[in-house]
Amino acid sequence: METTDKRKIDIDELKRHRKEYKEQMEEEDFGFRRRIQDMYDSYGQIGEGNLRLKMMMDESIQTVSFQRQQMYDRSEEYINTLDRKIRELEHDAEEASMKKRKETEENTYS
Repeated sequence: METTDKRKIDIDELKRHRKEYKEQMEEEDFGFRRRIQDMYDSYGQIGEGNLRLKMMMDESIQTVSFQRQQMYDRSEEYINTLDRKIRELEHDAEEASMKKRKETEENTYS
């Protein structure tokens, strides 16, 4: 019974961590999107004669967009890893529960 409770706690902690992590990543993603939008707004205010500045702004926008994509890819990979671990623990807990029931039934009929 103790190991089943421990597994349940582990699963709940992983699910809670996954939720918190996902919320944090959504906040960071929002920050990236806001930053990119601010850069686009600034880009639009640059005069026609300032071609070099526009090129630098364009490069900055591309860099921040790339960083956002990298963050997204890493977070999705981590979330997928957490999901796999949660499924494994749930499967193990179910197997342990079935084994325990089977042992209980065998002991009852013995």
